Amino acid sequence: MENIKKIGKIAKIAIIAIAVISLAVIVLLLYAWIGVLRPYYDVPKANKAVVEYDPASGLVSQATYDALQNSKKSQKFELGVNEDGQVVFTHAYKAFGRAKKEYKDSWKYADKKLKLKHLSRTYYIAYMDDDILNQVVEATNGSAGDAKIYKEILEIYSHSYNVHR
Repeated sequence: MENIKKIGKIAKIAIIAIAVISLAVIVLLLYAWIGVLRPYYDVPKANKAVVEYDPASGLVSQATYDALQNSKKSQKFELGVNEDGQVVFTHAYKAFGRAKKEYKDSWKYADKKLKLKHLSRTYYIAYMDDDILNQVVEATNGSAGDAKIYKEILEIYSHSYNVHR
């Protein structure tokens, strides 16, 4: 009988410990999202497009503008201008995903051969380096146009956020 009571007490203590640890993990995850990661994913209000982009302004190269307009899903690449006069994507999340699909050769080489981290919505600044761009152009048989366009797409994307990695 005493053994059963001891086992019962141990079980209660174990359940309480698991509950406390679970609660601590949940609080840590919430803090990590709200306090640390959220600025990387949310477009600040000041960086959102306030007017539609005018191609005559020349803020984006003609080659990049044409490539964005001729894309299968060009609505994902809608351009606008933010309060600071920088070109931004109206839907930055959609634009990043679509560009990643369409310009796969430009970033895959950098991932594998140049041993960069993975390209993601929060880690992309390293892919904009001119030295990396030149190596990608050499490795992808001179597809300089695609690599340069992709670099400019990443630059436009970077205008949407205040925090970069």
